Amino acid sequence: MSASELSRPATKAAASPRGGPAEQPGPARCREIRPTDVEEVVDLLTRGFGQGRDHWSRSLKRMADHEAPAGFPQYGYLLESEGGTVGALLLIFARVGESAPVRCNVSSWYVEPAFRSYGPLLARCATRRKDVTYFNLTPAPP
Repeated sequence: MSASELSRPATKAAASPRGGPAEQPGPARCREIRPTDVEEVVDLLTRGFGQGRDHWSRSLKRMADHEAPAGFPQYGYLLESEGGTVGALLLIFARVGESAPVRCNVSSWYVEPAFRSYGPLLARCATRRKDVTYFNLTPAPP
């Protein structure tokens, strides 16, 4: 099993409102967000935050226009399960000058409630590089 892939947690299923076992989420894995994932990521972040779809579409468009350093993700990472996006963490990588270290603003992230146990996996995938300085300068309301 790879570090970015975990099988379903071995927990007892809770009862559903109908009396049977509750639906357990399938396994999730972490990978880079690709340009083909942007619409699903916009949908996910729209569900998870108070801002509308236009806000997230503009945000990811700005990220697409920003040139990430070679070898670094353009958008960040996502969690996927059974072909669907269930979590995302946006990252903005930058390097000022050729010899300067890479910096990364850890931006918005959201994980669907049924997959919250995979949140640490997403955070670990997103911040695993030892040659990067991570910070969060993203403004948020108090």
